Amino acid sequence: YDVAETLLRRSEQRYELATTAARVGVWEWDMATNEVYPDPSLHRVLDYACGDADSLLDTWLQRVHPDDSLRVQQEVQAHVNEKTEMYEAEYRMLSKDGNVRWLLVRGSAVRNRDGRAARLVGTHTDITERKRAEAKLSDAQTELARVSRLSALGEFAASIAHELNQPLTAIMLNAEACQRSLGTTSPPIGEIRAALSDLLDTARRANEI
Repeated sequence: YDVAETLLRRSEQRYELATTAARVGVWEWDMATNEVYPDPSLHRVLDYACGDADSLLDTWLQRVHPDDSLRVQQEVQAHVNEKTEMYEAEYRMLSKDGNVRWLLVRGSAVRNRDGRAARLVGTHTDITERKRAEAKLSDAQTELARVSRLSALGEFAASIAHELNQPLTAIMLNAEACQRSLGTTSPPIGEIRAALSDLLDTARRANEI
């Protein structure tokens, strides 16, 4: 008896160490009693003591994030109705202090001889850190895209400035030449007319740019 008890205790310890390290736990939903039997690791993930609340399904559903609750129930029901081969979902649950924890939940129905689901048995995995990393990556990609757009806009603005710089310089030089010519006692009308014509052509080119 002592040997069997020791082996059982070691087996339980290995199971607990493995599930804790992998952040994976086992759960079961008895549809006849509507009770849920979660692995103690789920209590730890959500910072609840095992005796903090009853094991009724409704109690656990209250801990699902409000934005995910309806989807979770619909996906469970779809599996119970044999519309999916396996139940699998990622959703948020609220810990005792109100923090959000992300879970990957998988399960399969155990059915009676008549095909009706009697129990749902599965696993839950804490994927909070993965979700946080994904969110940071998404934010970084968004920021990179914003910086890339600003960089492209800056290059575009520099290109336009370069294209405009030449005709604007020509306009300025022609205007200054006309001013100087008009300031003389005998303005060279032909040169002024040519300069004004060139000024207008250059202004049109600048306008096109």
